[in-house]
Amino acid sequence: MAVLDTVEITRDLHTLNGASRARTRQRHLGLAAQLVGDGCAGALAAAVAMTGAPGREPALTPAAIAALWIAGLAAHGSYVDDRRLFGRRTSGPIVRCGLTGAVAALAVLLAVGASHRIGYALTAIGVATGLTLVGRLVSGLTLGARGPRRTLVVGDPPAITELVAGMGTGRPVRFVLVGACLARPGDDQLSVPLPVYGDLRDVVGMARALHCDAVLVLPSSTLTARRVRRLVWRVQDAGLEVLLAPSLIGVHAERLAALDAGDRPLLHVRPPVHAGPQIVVKDVVDRVLAAGLVVVLAPVLLGIGLAIRLTSPGPALFHQRRVGRDGREFTCLKFRTMCVDADARRHEIAHLNHRTEGPLFKVRNDPRITRVGGFLRRSSLDELPQLFNVVAGHMSLVGPRPPLPSEVAGYDSDARRRLLVKPGLTGLWQVSGRSELPWPEAVRLDLSYVDNWSPRMDAAILARTAGAVVRGTGAY
Repeated sequence: MAVLDTVEITRDLHTLNGASRARTRQRHLGLAAQLVGDGCAGALAAAVAMTGAPGREPALTPAAIAALWIAGLAAHGSYVDDRRLFGRRTSGPIVRCGLTGAVAALAVLLAVGASHRIGYALTAIGVATGLTLVGRLVSGLTLGARGPRRTLVVGDPPAITELVAGMGTGRPVRFVLVGACLARPGDDQLSVPLPVYGDLRDVVGMARALHCDAVLVLPSSTLTARRVRRLVWRVQDAGLEVLLAPSLIGVHAERLAALDAGDRPLLHVRPPVHAGPQIVVKDVVDRVLAAGLVVVLAPVLLGIGLAIRLTSPGPALFHQRRVGRDGREFTCLKFRTMCVDADARRHEIAHLNHRTEGPLFKVRNDPRITRVGGFLRRSSLDELPQLFNVVAGHMSLVGPRPPLPSEVAGYDSDARRRLLVKPGLTGLWQVSGRSELPWPEAVRLDLSYVDNWSPRMDAAILARTAGAVVRGTGAY
């Protein structure tokens, strides 16, 4: 456990309050810049609308329209918090404000018999909405470029461990976890993958001492709703942001939506996509791309096959039964990287298996691997024949690792969920370390893919695959 020096913990209150005031000033400046930008968007929109209606003086000046636009955005919650990245939560209030403004303008102008001004009003509102969206996008990118926020974590050791593990799946990280305060005194004897700086009594002081921007709270049986509420008050009164993690593991934010239930917020969790039009499109795209790669890589495939045949006795391809979607078995193709009697010799090296925590059998420096096979494994070229499995529909380009029937026989209920989708030629397991990953971590990554799949996730994994192949981590 890392503990700050007493002098550092109890540093001069004037310095701590100065840092807090500096953060507050920064937030105020950001809000002021946002208000000025939105006001300019409203005024410019009014000016643009006026050019389309020459000779007709509008009832409201650009300054008045700018003020109304800011008031409308405020009413729709556009200035509630400091949203650093542009997204649906940021753009939603702006779009709703534009729609509400358009409906209100139509109603008022028709009621007062000024229908000739409808075009001017709708043009001004439309341009203001567009300019504000562009402004927020630019400011979001600029603020996002400043780097992740320094964050202090508060929770129980198991919850903190799961949080840290879940931040390594390759998704963009917007927070740097600089340390932890434990929810219960005495838990510092347990293993925590972060420096520990005290308990709940020390949260605000430590957040300030570590120059944190935010405090991330992980509710638990120890951190009851009442204690969380009081902690939130203390943190916010100190001018810091509060982040509250739901008790959900492996659910990406895109699948969550907030709902109101009186004074208790609820989270709606969108079900994972395992069937339907998106999966059909994924299957078609996989097969077309795999077929194209087979044609383009045909000389490479033939060259590798010839090299295998010339350097060791036996066939160039290795056929092995694997388990695919819904537990259906198929013949998986790979370039042969071992001697032909590798299965018969497995018992000779069983004591060298370093994957004792799960059903996988992996041996570093396996003596059964041929000279060419070692190169093929390090470069992942031995996997290329699985492109034919993708064309045949047994596999996808991206998905969980295709398991052996013997491995599936040892799966628990969690691991069997991997079989809800087709196995992949590459996946989160491959771009995150492959054979170097502990079995529980490999399962966690595969389940994250199964539950949170999206076309964007596939594209991100494919983009990371080239780097993983070059590094060769866990390829043996």
